[in-house]
Amino acid sequence: MVDSDKIYITPDFSRWNIWKILPSVLRDVFILMKSRPDTVLSTGAAPGLLLLLIAKYMLRKKTIWIDSIANAHCLSFCGKVAARVGIDYVYTQWEHLSEKNVKFAGNVLG
Repeated sequence: MVDSDKIYITPDFSRWNIWKILPSVLRDVFILMKSRPDTVLSTGAAPGLLLLLIAKYMLRKKTIWIDSIANAHCLSFCGKVAARVGIDYVYTQWEHLSEKNVKFAGNVLG
């Protein structure tokens, strides 16, 4: 069971609306400092990757990246970055996309 008071959703941004990064980072740091999680998990996109980087390298938290099930032909750009920059656990939901730093352990829908 998950306590709904402990779930936070961060606004989306991308390279096409880069001006949204700073407000998002400030909000995310505030949330992480306030909630003090043991582990931070993201299922994708740039805001999630940035949040994991903040959690791992600023706050020394355990981090998990789960690449979207929609990325059936190749790992997402952010998933590739997550695997390269030392996110603790990087998962794909497609067995044929697993590699050294990207593990397959089943899929969320299966």
